[in-house]
Amino acid sequence: MNYIEIIVLINVIIHYGLTVITGYISSIKINQILLFVSVILDIIFVLLYLYIPYQFEPYKYIFILLIAIIPSINKGSIRCLFYTLIYLMLNFTLGGITDIIYSYINNFSAIILALIFIVVITLFVYVYKKQKLNYDKFIYDVILEFDKKVVKLKGFCDTGNFLKNDDLIPVVFVNKIYSMGKFVKKINISTINSNDFVEIYIINSFKIKINKKFVKKDVYIAFVDTGNNDVMFGIDILGG
Repeated sequence: MNYIEIIVLINVIIHYGLTVITGYISSIKINQILLFVSVILDIIFVLLYLYIPYQFEPYKYIFILLIAIIPSINKGSIRCLFYTLIYLMLNFTLGGITDIIYSYINNFSAIILALIFIVVITLFVYVYKKQKLNYDKFIYDVILEFDKKVVKLKGFCDTGNFLKNDDLIPVVFVNKIYSMGKFVKKINISTINSNDFVEIYIINSFKIKINKKFVKKDVYIAFVDTGNNDVMFGIDILGG
């Protein structure tokens, strides 16, 4: 394999890697035919850059833009724009695919570092999205109603929360900034590290979206500091 073939091959690998990463980040399934077209255009781009660099220089960013747009051009203007911006951000973070290879072709370690960088980004994005998908499985739309006040929030299903009042009605934790309802009493909460009391309230309606429709549930509300979640409820809320 000669000098030109190595440059083209490495550039295609990097472009393909960036395309896969971008598609994964943007949750866009890449059309393989369009990906093939962008790869061909990328090869043409490299060859033009190598053989006529000075004549080609004014047009290189137009080529990069076309290469970035083509894989998602059939996904609608908004999603295509989102995909393109992510691709260009990754591309220019690497210093420009062809600029790196062309400028450091005699420095093999620079190419290896670029490829390692792509692998690291891929692994990071994979772990992040996997964690986010797992977290999203436990997020539900929730509506709180009291008198004329209606609040729409996101609720997190805490599978370790089995707290109930003496009448076996579940207690739902809601961020204290949304305080509302009628005070009932204080109940004891025991954890490994503490033993505390919280006030519980009743409201007109607590609804949670299950299987694409809102279902009214009988619950008590405890307004506390819920951290990053507006609402936290036990898994028993989802059944019955």
